[in-house]
Amino acid sequence: MEITTKNRIKSAIEYILITAVIILALCLRIHSINTIQYKMEYDALNYHNMANQFLEKGFLGYPLWSLPKDMPNAYVTPGYPLFLSLIYKIVGNGQELGIMAVKFVQAILSTLSVLIIYLIGKRIKSPIVGIIAAVMASIYPTFLVVTAYHLTETLYLFVFLLYLYLQIISNQKNSKLLNFITGIIFGAAVLVRPTVFPLFIVVYLFEYFINKNKKALKNMIFFILGLVLIMLPWWIRNIVTMGEFILLCTQSGNPLLGGAYPPWIEHPSFSPENQTAQAIEAIINGFRYHTADYLYWFTWGKLKIIYGTQYLVGMLELPDFIKCIHIISISLGTIGIIVSIFKKEIRLIALYLVMLTCLQLLFIPESRYAFPIMPLFMILTGYVINWLIAKIFKINKI
Repeated sequence: MEITTKNRIKSAIEYILITAVIILALCLRIHSINTIQYKMEYDALNYHNMANQFLEKGFLGYPLWSLPKDMPNAYVTPGYPLFLSLIYKIVGNGQELGIMAVKFVQAILSTLSVLIIYLIGKRIKSPIVGIIAAVMASIYPTFLVVTAYHLTETLYLFVFLLYLYLQIISNQKNSKLLNFITGIIFGAAVLVRPTVFPLFIVVYLFEYFINKNKKALKNMIFFILGLVLIMLPWWIRNIVTMGEFILLCTQSGNPLLGGAYPPWIEHPSFSPENQTAQAIEAIINGFRYHTADYLYWFTWGKLKIIYGTQYLVGMLELPDFIKCIHIISISLGTIGIIVSIFKKEIRLIALYLVMLTCLQLLFIPESRYAFPIMPLFMILTGYVINWLIAKIFKINKI
């Protein structure tokens, strides 16, 4: 009876805490979308125009000077423009009401991302891990600011975290149906931002060889079936409209080429054709003829840019202690990567953090690219804090 009462008290405290965190997260995001005023331009404007184009003309074509104007293309994946189109269709075709509706929906999705971060932390270790990570995510400046922007980040983060949560459960339960659903959600994340696409194979191979899950390869088959199901309409569209099979999108060459040369090394002008091939050749030749420069650039040089500053942090007036969350997360999260060598429950989080970071090191470095990786740092930070408290105070279970 006493144990049951204690458990009920713990559950009640946990519920109150996470409810308070979620309310705080939503309030801060609504404050952000009501406070931040910005001129819609560059990527945001292009996505906005794509959504209106789809509603008015029935096709998707990213507006870029080097591409035929007012014609369908596959320069970007369709997830975010279709997301905008749906909201514009419901509340107004991209005008003031529609634009504000997008921000409000993104505020809700960003808040739900905080909830998923909590659920992941709770799943891998304990409610304390989840609550610590959720608190950090709820007040992290970049998460607040980006909610107000017409950019892929908020939608992608929500779908990716949902996928990650389902992937953790799938690895534990070995359910065919759950792996199939996980593949669908992963595909939805890919359709918003395709960078993550090749990583699922590593996850299942890691689960099979390192975590010794003998059902992992069979699980991957059902995952792939779900992934193919949601990707198929995009592939068919590209074959019918573009006359060729396009796996993801045609954008990859440009950011790859943009990050191929260290800024202190002079580079030739780029041809608009075959930019991926140009980038690969530049990287190979760089490591061959400028080995030290390229080793530095593709490791510490890019890491400093990606993680050294917070994306759009200056757009809101916030206390300095909130801005410190960035460096605290990266510092303790890095310790978490090391701890994951010995702790199986956080290996998937650490694996994704390392893989996503390595992927970004291939491309042009921007602080914006740290956005989807920061929740993983926060989850590992929650784990490390929980682990340190248990060690210091000699608590067996916390």
